[in-house]
Amino acid sequence: MAKQDIYKLSETPAPNYDVWEFRTRITAQSKGFLEIIRGTETEPSTGHNSKTWKAWKAKNDAAAELIVRALDDDQLIHVRGLETEPAKMWERLRTVHEKTGVTGSAMDLWTRFHTATYTDTSVPLRTHISTIRSYAEALDRLHKDKPSDTQIISRIFTSLPSSYSTIIKILKSHDNANDLDFVTEQILAEETTQKSHPNHPGIRPIDGVNALMASPFPKSTLVCENLVCKTANRTGHTIDNCFWPGGGKEGQWPEWWFKLRGIPASSSTPAPAAMTASVVASGIVTKGQNFIL
Repeated sequence: MAKQDIYKLSETPAPNYDVWEFRTRITAQSKGFLEIIRGTETEPSTGHNSKTWKAWKAKNDAAAELIVRALDDDQLIHVRGLETEPAKMWERLRTVHEKTGVTGSAMDLWTRFHTATYTDTSVPLRTHISTIRSYAEALDRLHKDKPSDTQIISRIFTSLPSSYSTIIKILKSHDNANDLDFVTEQILAEETTQKSHPNHPGIRPIDGVNALMASPFPKSTLVCENLVCKTANRTGHTIDNCFWPGGGKEGQWPEWWFKLRGIPASSSTPAPAAMTASVVASGIVTKGQNFIL
């Protein structure tokens, strides 16, 4: 397929029906052709000389042209003979690519949904999340079996590496924990933070949870070995700068830690350089409200 044809439906170099269908559907919608290609706007019975019929004919022909122009040469065989019937063209392409292709089966889509994992950090996290959401959309569109927003959020969480574990724990206890768009926004903000501040004391690509325990100005080189951190396998920080029970800065969570994770400061609480928080036995950090860590 030629470079200039990357937005056309083709089988080579790889099948691209799902993204093609979405792009073409939105284009048809913007041009007022969507009902034509879906077959819900049918030929009027007012006669070929009426203005109503002529207006419909113009839209019908334009819709057919839109579809044909969006096909690579290897796809034209599927729509030949349907030149004046864009709705049948659309249905034929759907049948060929959604129902006979493995990517259109409910089992395959659910498998992809449940196994998507974010391992290649060179790929934008937004792309990974969009992929999971596209599987959910396809399950709804093709099989009327869409996962709930809660299921999608859970799937996003379990697909992420350990460096996102802290923000995930915070989001799980947030008032908007079931708001898919809010959760997505916060996860993407965390990605930006991690990429923008690779040496930040609160961010380390290898293990964000461990890095949150570190301070930019360690007072000693004695590695933290208090029971709480050893149990949770938190390493990479000194005992003097440990915020957890048993550490030299027990309960003294810096203000930047809350800001990086979008935790608003209490309106009645000033914003000093370090915000004191209480850590109860269950491992809950409190700042106006509880955040389970």
